Amino acid sequence: MYGARHVSLVVLSLSLSVTYLNAASKVQVLTYPVAPFASQVDGVKQGFLIELVDAIFKQANMPYEVAFYPLKRAMAMVSQYENMCVLPVQRSQERESQFSWIGPVMISRYGLFSRSNKSISLQVLNDAKDLNIGSFLGSGISEYLHAANYKIEHTANNHLSLKQLERGYIDLWAVELMSAKSAMQAANLDLGKAELIFFTSIAAMACHSDMSNDSQESLRGALKTLYQNGFIDSLNRKYGVRLD
Repeated sequence: MYGARHVSLVVLSLSLSVTYLNAASKVQVLTYPVAPFASQVDGVKQGFLIELVDAIFKQANMPYEVAFYPLKRAMAMVSQYENMCVLPVQRSQERESQFSWIGPVMISRYGLFSRSNKSISLQVLNDAKDLNIGSFLGSGISEYLHAANYKIEHTANNHLSLKQLERGYIDLWAVELMSAKSAMQAANLDLGKAELIFFTSIAAMACHSDMSNDSQESLRGALKTLYQNGFIDSLNRKYGVRLD
C-alpha cells in the first residue's frame, strides 16, 4: 500500500508533467520592435502585429506568447526550435522550404528617403545605384537591395538608420513607409515624402518547418476568417496601412 508521502509525490509529478506539456504546446511568436507595427510601452506590447497575432491565435483557439528579438536572430531561432513562429517575413525562393508559412499577414510599401536638408531626385531605383543606402540588419528590403548589388549600410533598427541619414553617413534610407512615419515622429523630424516608392511586399508568418499540419491549418483557417469578417481591413484602417 502506498503511503501518503508517495501519493503526494505522484500527484506533484503528474502536475509538473501537465504544466510542462502546456508550456510546450504554447506557440512562441517572435517579432521585432518596429513602431507602429510592434512596440512595448510601460511593459505592454502593442501595435498592428500584436493585435493581429492575438486575433489569429484566439480565432484558432491556440495558446501563444509574443517575444521581441532582432529579425535575423528570430529567424534563426524559428528554424531550430519547434513551436516557434516569426513575423513579418517576406517569402523568397531561398526561404520557402525552410519554414511553414501562414499568410499573407501584411502588405508593405517601401521608399527611399533623403535627409531633410538635401533632396536627391530619383526617377527609378537604378538612380540610387552609386549611393549609400541605410537599412536595418535582417530586413527583407535590405537583402533585396544587397542582392541587386546596391551599397547597403546596416544598422540595428530604423531609428539608427534615420540618425545616420541626418548626420550624412548615408545618402538614402530604405524603409517601410509607415515605419518611416513613426520613426520621424519619434525623432521630431520631417523628411517629407519618399524620393521614390520602389517596392511592395507581401509578408507572412514563418513557423518551424515541422509544425504539425493541424496547427498550420488552424492558423491558416483563422487568418482566412479574419479576412472574410472584415477584421483585417479594419485593422489596416486603424493603423493607416495603405493597400493601394
